[in-house]
Amino acid sequence: MIIDDHSRLLVGGELFYSDNACNFQKVLKDAIATYGIPDKLYVNNGCSYSNEQLSMICVSLGILLLHTKVRDGASKGKVERYEASREHPRKPLSREWLDDCFYNRITRKVRKDSTIAIDSICYDVPMQFISAKVNVRYLPDDMDSAYILYENKKFPIRRTDRNDNCHTKRSNLPAIDYSRAGGATNV
Repeated sequence: MIIDDHSRLLVGGELFYSDNACNFQKVLKDAIATYGIPDKLYVNNGCSYSNEQLSMICVSLGILLLHTKVRDGASKGKVERYEASREHPRKPLSREWLDDCFYNRITRKVRKDSTIAIDSICYDVPMQFISAKVNVRYLPDDMDSAYILYENKKFPIRRTDRNDNCHTKRSNLPAIDYSRAGGATNV
């Protein structure tokens, strides 16, 4: 549950079988889409609320992320939507912009077979990124929308089909001269 501390209005809430960062981010995103961007987000210190992804989301949105004192669970889930100097909450620039702000962000080095791993699952990436470090954006519950962000362009990634991957021709890899592999030979 997320409560606006000014009006005491319940601005977000949903029931889940587990309390995790992904589920909290869904609730926060829906609250912002409906009621606007808060100035502050006040949460407890649990791993669902104290993680790098939530910090990056708040920075993207211009929200000050505050954490409660340890063992102060009664005060979690508050947002300060109105300040004394504000008449209206800030609205997201667009739904697409809001979606982009909530993508998780990680950096991965692309392997020579043009794949990366996210949570122990392999994904194919465009061959132009072989051996490069790439910035990956994804929603943990929707990996079909995952992409590499490079020079403000989105390059989609897809789950690796290992059978297809082993038959892929990769033209940008250096050719190996096998005639020199065994050293000098006398003929």
